[in-house]
Amino acid sequence: MGEILDPRLKLEVLEKAYERVDPSTSSLKTEELRTNLTKLYKEYQARTWGSSSGTSSTPTPHDLVTESPLEDDFDNMI
Repeated sequence: MGEILDPRLKLEVLEKAYERVDPSTSSLKTEELRTNLTKLYKEYQARTWGSSSGTSSTPTPHDLVTESPLEDDFDNMI
C-alpha cells in the first residue's frame, strides 16, 4: 500500500477505495476531488507565480496525475 505515498498514484488508489465502499458513486467522488484539486492548484499557482500568461515548465495537475511513475526511471536508463 506504499502507492498512497506517490502523488501520481493517489487518485487511482483513492478511486479503488471509493469503489470498495460505494461503487455507484466512486467515479463521481473521484471526479469531484480531481476538479477541486485542479482549482486549488490553479489558485496556488496564481498566488505563487502571478497570473503571467507566458509558457511555464511547471507541470499542470493533469500532467502530475497522468504521468507514469516509471517514466523517469526509463529515461534515466538511456
